[in-house]
Amino acid sequence: MPKPQAQSQSGGASTGGVFAPVLDEKNRPITAGGFVEGAPIVFEDFTKKSGLDKFKHVSGSPEKTQILEAPGSGVAIFDYDSDGWPDIYLVNGSTFEALRGKEKPPRAALFHNNHDGTFTDVTDKAGVANERWGFGVAVGDYDNDGWPDLYVTNYGKNRLYHNNHDGTFTDVAEAAGVAVGGAKPVWSAGATFGDYDGDGKLDLYVTGYVKFDMDNPPLSGTAATQYSFCQYRGKPVMCGPRGLAGEQNHLFHNNGNGTFTEVSKRAGVANEKGYYGFGAAFADLNDDGKLDLAVANDSVPNYLFLNKGDGTFEDASYPSGFALKEDGREQASMGLGIGDYENSGRLSLYVTTFSDDYYSLYRNEGDGNFSDVSFQAGVASVTIPFLGWGTGFLDYDDDGWKDIFAANGHVYPGVDQNDWGMTYAQRPLLFRNLDGKHFQVVPAAPNSGLAGVYKIHAPTGQVLGIE
Repeated sequence: MPKPQAQSQSGGASTGGVFAPVLDEKNRPITAGGFVEGAPIVFEDFTKKSGLDKFKHVSGSPEKTQILEAPGSGVAIFDYDSDGWPDIYLVNGSTFEALRGKEKPPRAALFHNNHDGTFTDVTDKAGVANERWGFGVAVGDYDNDGWPDLYVTNYGKNRLYHNNHDGTFTDVAEAAGVAVGGAKPVWSAGATFGDYDGDGKLDLYVTGYVKFDMDNPPLSGTAATQYSFCQYRGKPVMCGPRGLAGEQNHLFHNNGNGTFTEVSKRAGVANEKGYYGFGAAFADLNDDGKLDLAVANDSVPNYLFLNKGDGTFEDASYPSGFALKEDGREQASMGLGIGDYENSGRLSLYVTTFSDDYYSLYRNEGDGNFSDVSFQAGVASVTIPFLGWGTGFLDYDDDGWKDIFAANGHVYPGVDQNDWGMTYAQRPLLFRNLDGKHFQVVPAAPNSGLAGVYKIHAPTGQVLGIE
C-alpha cells in the first residue's frame, strides 16, 4: 500500500450540520428512488429505447477509497455535424489500473442523433474517445469557423477537440496551449468558453480541483483517519478535499490564430487562495454588457469576478454575497446553474452542495449584488439529505417561468449501511417555478425519468445511468 500523502488537520468533508433522517410516505429516505402515487408523469425514461444505455460510466473502484474516484463525468448536448439535430457527448472516468497501463482504459462516447429518437455511437469515427480520466466538458467555436469544438477536462492533460467539419475531430490541446497537464498529472474539473474581452473570439476558463498524486495518495484507514477531513459523521471515508492543496485555475486568452495565452494572474482570476474549483460559467451578472465569471468551489467560499472592461476582473466574491450562504458559512458547492427565474432581466445563481447542507439560490438584486433566498423560495429544506452535482434552469412545462433541475448522488458508498436518511444512489430533483418567487418539488411518477435512482457523481452534473 502506498504511503499516505502529507496531511493537515483542517476541516471536514461536510460544510453543514448533522440532520435527522427525512423519510417519505413509504418510510424510505427521501433521497431514494421510487414514485409517488397519483403524481403526474412529467418525463418518460427513454434511455434504453434511444440506445444511450450502451454507455457505461466508470470512476475507479466501487469502494471509493480515494477522492479521485468520487466525482463522475460531464455531458455535452450539441449539434456536432450541423444537421440541425442535437447529438450527445458523454465523458468517462477511468481506473488506477488503466492509468498505470495495466488494463484497457474506459472511453468517452459521442452519440449521433438519428432523427428518430435513437442515437448511434460514432466515437471511433469521430476520434473523441478521450481515454483519460475525464471530468468536465465545454462546447464552443473557438476558431470562428462555424463548427462547435469540444474541450474536455481530465486528471492528466486536457483535450481540445477541433471540429474538422466532416464528422471527425482532432485533439489540438497541446498545440493550442490549453492542455494544462504535463509530466505530473493535473486535476482539472470544470471549463467554460466566453469572450470576456469582447474581441469576437471565445476565451477559455478552466477550474482546478485538488493536487492529487495517485502514487502517494491521502488514504483513509491509515494515520490520516485521526483528521476530521477523512471522516463523515464519525465514520472513516476517503480524504479530502479539505486538508489537501488546491489546483490552479486558468484563464486562456484566445489569440485568434488557433492558440491561447494563459492570463489568469494578469486578469485577476487566478486561484491564489488554493480553493477547490468545480463548476464555472461566464455570464453578465451586473448588466453592464460584459461577461463576468462565477466559480462554484467545494468546501470553501465561491468566487465571483466582475469584468472591469480592460481585460481584468474585480474579485467581488464577498461584496456580491455569493461567496457564503445566508448564515455566513461556506458550502461544498459543486454544480452551478445560471438563469433568470424571475423574468426580471437579471441572471440569478443556483448551486448544489454536499449532504447535510442545502442547495442555495442566489437572487440577483442588481449591480452585481446577490441575496440567498433559498428558504423563502422553497428550494432549500428538501435538498438537505441530498448531495448535488449538475444543475440548471429550464422551463420544462412551457409556462414562461424557469424551473430548476438538480442531479444527485452521494460520494460515500457507506451511507447505505447507516440509518442517516440518505442513500448512495440518489434520485434527481425537479423544482417547478410557481410564480417567479416560489418553487415546488415535482414528485416522481411511475415510468418518469424522476422515479429512477441515479448514480450521478459529476462536476457538471450529469445522469450517468439508472438502476
